[in-house]
Amino acid sequence: MSKSLQYVLGRGLGASTRLNFQHSILKEHLNGLVHSKVPLPPRPVIADIGTGTGIWPVEVLTRLKWSKDGVQGAQLHGFDVSKDQFPHESLLPKQVSLHQQDAFGAYPDKFVGKFDLVHVRAFVSIINPDNIKPFLRGITSLLKPGGFLQWVDLNPINTEIRYIGRGPDPKPGHIQYAVDQYKAFRGVPIFSDLDKHTLGHGLQLVSHDASRLEGFMLPLWFQNEVMALEDFYVRPAKMSGDPAKIQQAEETVASFINEAQSGAYISPEVFVRVMQKA
Repeated sequence: MSKSLQYVLGRGLGASTRLNFQHSILKEHLNGLVHSKVPLPPRPVIADIGTGTGIWPVEVLTRLKWSKDGVQGAQLHGFDVSKDQFPHESLLPKQVSLHQQDAFGAYPDKFVGKFDLVHVRAFVSIINPDNIKPFLRGITSLLKPGGFLQWVDLNPINTEIRYIGRGPDPKPGHIQYAVDQYKAFRGVPIFSDLDKHTLGHGLQLVSHDASRLEGFMLPLWFQNEVMALEDFYVRPAKMSGDPAKIQQAEETVASFINEAQSGAYISPEVFVRVMQKA
């Protein structure tokens, strides 16, 4: 992966914990892991792009085994540019395999045209106008004719602040800055017009659902954001060994927490987009 596409968050224990927690939030919010518009055959072959800790394919396999449809012969493959967050292979179910693979490069021939479903999640901070075409070219190459692409992500342009409390609205300086950073992602033009940027490539739209994190999900997402800030600001500051940088980073995170405790929360819009390969 080129330097411009480097993953800005860490891959240690804290980062893995955050990814697993984020997985649980999105699963609960979306009421599942595979969209109802995605029909799976009796022995589906499924790919997860940017699999991280591998939690999505492992949990999908578990759910398929216990589903009413009795899908028993599933094979799941997780792909990620780094193996650092993969569990040891001895801990994985036999039907789950994890592979090191750049999402923006060409996939090995043995995977091309083999998958009934390709799942993509949380690429919002990485996708931009320069890489969307090779990204889609690579992941659509994995699909069988008639296979489905399911993309779950945040729409940064529709991120808002929710004020919760009985008193006057707090002044969310650091939270507003975080929202502004969402809206400054290079991928904003893509997420603002997904039809323009994702259709074609042999893909047809099946469904697009968007919903906002609200209610009890707000403090959960806030906790996820705090872990990300710890990873993004505090970890590099501590690695630098500079006391001033460490203090500034810790104060930034503390201010973010104080604003949320006063009643200001980030409320992102989450979308699930299902497309089918012709």
